[in-house]
Amino acid sequence: MKTILSIIAASFVVIAACMLYLVKTGVVMRSAPYIKPTTIQQDIEIVAEQSILRLFPDLQNAKFVLWGLDLNKEDQQRFLAKAQQEYERRFPHKVKLLNSAAASSEEVKDCATPCWILMPQEGAHQLEPNMFIDENIKPLTEQYISISWIDFQNPEEVPAECIDQKYLNLFCMKWVGLNEAQRRFKDQGQRYFFMRKYLDHDYFVYVRQHAQEMPAK
Repeated sequence: MKTILSIIAASFVVIAACMLYLVKTGVVMRSAPYIKPTTIQQDIEIVAEQSILRLFPDLQNAKFVLWGLDLNKEDQQRFLAKAQQEYERRFPHKVKLLNSAAASSEEVKDCATPCWILMPQEGAHQLEPNMFIDENIKPLTEQYISISWIDFQNPEEVPAECIDQKYLNLFCMKWVGLNEAQRRFKDQGQRYFFMRKYLDHDYFVYVRQHAQEMPAK
């Protein structure tokens, strides 16, 4: 057993080293598809159901799940509520919810598994430096993932600044991920969602909004 664990640990080190090498040598890193574009119809809860089902193995192993959501928006409130309901239906544990804006380091450390931490919509990922994760999550050496909600409306061309970006920031992640998935939009009149993963920990749920729901540019 120790030999197997050593091999697995060594494999992760090699994978991480390869990714770092690829970034440094100029190879463009792209996101991985996790849920293909799927129609929402009238029920936003399908987004939560499919997300929990698809992330089942990751959620089993994660002590912390960081949620990048704007809970002032009804769709995202319903998404989180349904995600919690689906998780607790499939797993034998009750979710512990923390708000990152109010939680101390000790509260994070003592939070029972599974600990779901509510973050700002653009604050749960690590595409840019994330002080909350660096100070409160990484020192605990526990498994964690982030799930961030990305709104979009109509497919658009990828901005020029993002085309050759080696390591995506959040702005470019939105447009590059959308560009990678939009060929699967069979009916432009439908509302779609899909999920992408970027590197080790970050998942992004893209949800097409109705025109009246999108902020003015």
